[in-house]
Amino acid sequence: MQSQNPDIIASIVSHAATLSERLDNCQVLPQPQPDEEQIARRLTSWSQAVAKGDRSKFEQRLAWAGWDLPTIAPCLGAAARCDAPLPDWAQTLDRVLQIATTTTPAQLFAPQPYLDPADPIAFEHFYLPCVRVAHLKLNDLVSTEDWQLLAESARVDLDRSLLRRLNSIATWTLLEEFTKFRSSGNPLQDFMLIKLRGHDRQDKYQAFIAKLFADGLVAFFQEYSVLGRAIAQAIDFWVEANAEFIHRLARDKAQIERVFAAERSLGQVVDLGTGLSDSHHRGRFVISLTFETGMQLVYKPKSLNLDVAFYRLLEWHNSHLPPLPLKVLNILNCQQYGWVEYVACTDCQTAANASHFYQRIGMLTCLVYVLEGTDCHHQNLVAYGEHPVLIDLEALLHHRVKLALPPEQNTLADSVLRTNMLPNSDIQWHEKTDRQLYDNSGIGGVHQQELSILIVKHLNTNAMDLDRETLAFSEANSPTLQGTPISPADYLEDVCSGFERMYRFLMAHDRELLAPESCLYDLAHQTVRFVFRSTSTYGLILQNSYRPALLRSGIDRSISLELLSRAFVLGDGKPLGWPILKAELDAMEQGDIPFFGVDSSSDDLIVGNGEVVPKLFEDHSFKLMLRRLQTLSEVNLVEQIATIRKSLSSRFQDIAA
Repeated sequence: MQSQNPDIIASIVSHAATLSERLDNCQVLPQPQPDEEQIARRLTSWSQAVAKGDRSKFEQRLAWAGWDLPTIAPCLGAAARCDAPLPDWAQTLDRVLQIATTTTPAQLFAPQPYLDPADPIAFEHFYLPCVRVAHLKLNDLVSTEDWQLLAESARVDLDRSLLRRLNSIATWTLLEEFTKFRSSGNPLQDFMLIKLRGHDRQDKYQAFIAKLFADGLVAFFQEYSVLGRAIAQAIDFWVEANAEFIHRLARDKAQIERVFAAERSLGQVVDLGTGLSDSHHRGRFVISLTFETGMQLVYKPKSLNLDVAFYRLLEWHNSHLPPLPLKVLNILNCQQYGWVEYVACTDCQTAANASHFYQRIGMLTCLVYVLEGTDCHHQNLVAYGEHPVLIDLEALLHHRVKLALPPEQNTLADSVLRTNMLPNSDIQWHEKTDRQLYDNSGIGGVHQQELSILIVKHLNTNAMDLDRETLAFSEANSPTLQGTPISPADYLEDVCSGFERMYRFLMAHDRELLAPESCLYDLAHQTVRFVFRSTSTYGLILQNSYRPALLRSGIDRSISLELLSRAFVLGDGKPLGWPILKAELDAMEQGDIPFFGVDSSSDDLIVGNGEVVPKLFEDHSFKLMLRRLQTLSEVNLVEQIATIRKSLSSRFQDIAA
């Protein structure tokens, strides 16, 4: 389809260019007479983001990237033109504009299969041309036969996943523009007509959407060029990821039925649970599937080699007929991706079930501790009756960065607390702070907690607005006994006894495990995740980068992401892990949470562009795991059990009181 807006699209591309595209790739040329005031403002913002205004630290960051102030300053002004071929996302945005131009008000507000009046999404009508473009692009990649694998209800789930993704990017900007549009200039009148009565009306909301579409969204995306880029990239990533998912489902359907359903036909997929993980590698997420037969499955767009190796270890443990075997999940590993048995949170029916659950928690905690695991937070643990099940194993064999830590911090990093299965006893959870601390550990979040969040109220009405609401919640995956949540505080001895049982089991079988032919060696040369920063840190910075003020110029949004560089300029010398920053920024620019995969038998890190960070880690994580197993002792066992007791006692002492 030939562009009807070539000059407009070229202008949007120029304004949306990132810092990297301006400074490294020279894809956008600066104006011949740059705005010195604008350049100075951006340099100040950038210096503040990097080093809280410390100019020497800021210039140090520039030098490490091969930049200097005289060279970069002219590039921080307004863009003159794009001096490179238009990127794919620009073509997608052009198609969105073309469809928007021909969309009538009646079409905008007509019922659509993916719009649910009982569960509206903010500004959902704005995304109509986005969904249509996504459909067109996906239909070009997926055959009619493959589409038949998904029932209409599952296709609607895919559409709504796109709406939710676009909503997470654009809502702040649309709400700011809507607020300006509906304002009469008379605050009292607006309060009466909008805030008090507007939640029952949609006339101003519909007029706002119609106004945006009056010129086919051109003016909106000319002003918010970065938002246009983000939306178009989200569409492209959604198409790419879902075409890949459907192709894989079609190719593997017979094998899925053989492995998970004993050759029984599963029929169509009738329900899809989307966005069940962070976004990595161009918008890919974990997806749950429900077939016509009712069987559920989980699709993971990554290799499951590590999962297979872990469950072989559990099978080996279970083969010794322990009093409490551990749950082993059924897996179909397809190397670059895989299908996993679905486990839902289910109730403990008896007191004995509850006791067994917490004994197994202790056993799993010990196993993760010995396997050098971390990041076993509540979202990675499901209470499947009396079986706690880890559903994300990518942070087993987690590497340790070379750091000179004081003895007390070394002790903490080397303790069972590193697993994140237990609350960190150094934090007084019952104290309220500005950071809104809450317990995200694997087993600590069973009691009700409170979290203050921003939500959009009165969706798609005249009164739609942001509001802060305090949510009281307990973790959905927490164990229950006949419907009532059960706390580890009441099962402390079970947790400790389970930990001790597994610890002594591993000590008793260390020679068997350390033999080269043992299943433990399946964990060598596995790709494991290196968690450089917490997902919550990335998430906060990423969400902040979608503020309206940052979506007019790619430079301004890039500068907001430069908060990530602050940790690298704390010292005087160029840090060994410096290439990590470039990989982080590249991922965040396209809306992904950065992901670093490392060979468990290597102490090097390979970042996204293939650059190697040599000797970043203390040692191979596989070697560290073997060393841990070799040094298990009665003294260490006593220390770790004491840590468990302190952790749980400190976490729940205020509740018990």
